[in-house]
Amino acid sequence: MIQANVYGIIDTHWCLKNGKIDENRFFVITRCLLQAGICLIQLRAKKSSFLEIQKLAEKILPLIEEFKATLIINDYPEIAKCFAGVGVHLGQEDGDLQEARLLLGEDRIIGRSTHSLQEAQKAMKEGANYIGFGPIFETPTKPQRKSLGLDALEEVMQRMPSEFPIFAIGGLDLENLQEIISVGGKRVAMVRELIAYFGKEWEEKIKKKAGEAISFFRED
Repeated sequence: MIQANVYGIIDTHWCLKNGKIDENRFFVITRCLLQAGICLIQLRAKKSSFLEIQKLAEKILPLIEEFKATLIINDYPEIAKCFAGVGVHLGQEDGDLQEARLLLGEDRIIGRSTHSLQEAQKAMKEGANYIGFGPIFETPTKPQRKSLGLDALEEVMQRMPSEFPIFAIGGLDLENLQEIISVGGKRVAMVRELIAYFGKEWEEKIKKKAGEAISFFRED
């Protein structure tokens, strides 16, 4: 069900202009990631309202469908339900996974953030289609969370079924992706390294970084 090795998370913090979300920049970031080959994209808009997030999803869904990719909405299964084929990602405090499954049905992707082996096993048992596991390294995206480190990732990769999708997340960049792979990591979720570019040629930088991230997991 999930083929992606690199999960692109578009945090709207990186789309702000004069304190508001620049919808054009948001759209262009989405297009750049898709053009680079990213096929799983999450819309994360922690400070936006239900209706604002719904509007952003509507804006990029034609692009998502054109590239035969999958859109995941952070936090809101009710928004995901409004659109065919859209999934949801839930944090540990963002609602009951089984309730989300009842709302969305068996054919939708539901992911869960996890921060320990126990949480990872519980999410799988409750029917998550994938988990995010981290933060592996320190990250300003989640400054309140202590990094788990590579040993924790290695343990999860060894103890969980090999076919279950586990996305390492937190402080990942092109400089440390090989470390993720070295402990058995097969999938990564990335934010800043993919989209935090402004100024001259920022669109090309996004496409270049996304393409290079994908290449780490490409089999020769």
